[in-house]
Amino acid sequence: MNFSFTNIKSKILLVFAVSTLISFFFVGQQYFLSANFDKEFDFINSLSFQLTYYYAWACIFFVIVPVANKYRFERDQWKKNILIHLAFGLIFAFTHRITSWFIYVLIMVPEKLNLIFSAKVVNGVFDSFITYWFILGTYYGLDYYSQYREHKLKAIELETQLAHAQIRALKMQLHPHFLFNTMHAISTLMEEDIKTARRMIAKLSSLLRQTLDNIGVEEVPLNQEIEFLKSYLEIEQTRFQERLKISYKIDPQTLNASVPNLILQPLVENAIKHGISPYAQGGKVEIVSEKNNDRLVLKVSDDGKGSRNGNFKEGVGLKNTKERSTQHYGNDFSMEIKTDEGKGFTVTLTIPFIDFTEKKSSTENNE
Repeated sequence: MNFSFTNIKSKILLVFAVSTLISFFFVGQQYFLSANFDKEFDFINSLSFQLTYYYAWACIFFVIVPVANKYRFERDQWKKNILIHLAFGLIFAFTHRITSWFIYVLIMVPEKLNLIFSAKVVNGVFDSFITYWFILGTYYGLDYYSQYREHKLKAIELETQLAHAQIRALKMQLHPHFLFNTMHAISTLMEEDIKTARRMIAKLSSLLRQTLDNIGVEEVPLNQEIEFLKSYLEIEQTRFQERLKISYKIDPQTLNASVPNLILQPLVENAIKHGISPYAQGGKVEIVSEKNNDRLVLKVSDDGKGSRNGNFKEGVGLKNTKERSTQHYGNDFSMEIKTDEGKGFTVTLTIPFIDFTEKKSSTENNE
């Protein structure tokens, strides 16, 4: 809890404001009762009594709070602490009754100061004792609710941090996997075509620079994702030459859509690995983006041999894409994999269509 001067001052003002409102409420109640029973009503006298009564409680409240915090009704100490609060309740009740009555009499009827310990005053201690327990219960209720909200916010914050950590871990899983494949291809070309191998090294250097620029970035506009993909595919086309053909069908409306960083690369790598690489004649990989109402549809397909009866085993790329999509969107996405013998594979990822510029602006405003 923050005990800064400003914080304490605002709490004092709040307690006395509440006490004032309660005082006026009971003054109003007395007025209507007097009017209904045709009794004389003394506004000044009534207001003075109520204000001294509840302002006295406002002052005592700041003594009750540390007592309440020290002697909570915890599981292993509640019996002892009930006895302690019974004792404090009597002390505070008596103190409140004498103090409030003394101030009221001193202001309104000083000639009756000798009645400060009268039976009427002492009998009123019971009302103050009940009020003490009401204040104690209200304070505990508000305090436990505040702790519940604080724990809930911390839990949400921890869940968010965990999700971000998992996303970063999944992205880091991609980088060595991609680098291993690329370096293996360069190693093979060094024995067959040194010039081509050098071009691949240069393009790999450019691609790694793009990757380093986006470290820590979780979402990018689709046009940036496509540009990265083109750089990656330039390396693959250098490796496969005429065996690899690439087709892009990108809806211009989708270019500024927000997508998870590097979400398409493992799908394309998967298509090349299973649809192009095993076959001497090579094949074609097609990347498609479409807007369907409030959804963004991304497709990566190859024209390889596919799988008989639709049976296949999900590799690193597909699992990674599904896990990252779950981290970003929860259940608000779908990933469909279609394959038929002789028709290759098509992976369709459908996610919420979110404008990247608007989302970035909203995030910056919230910060």
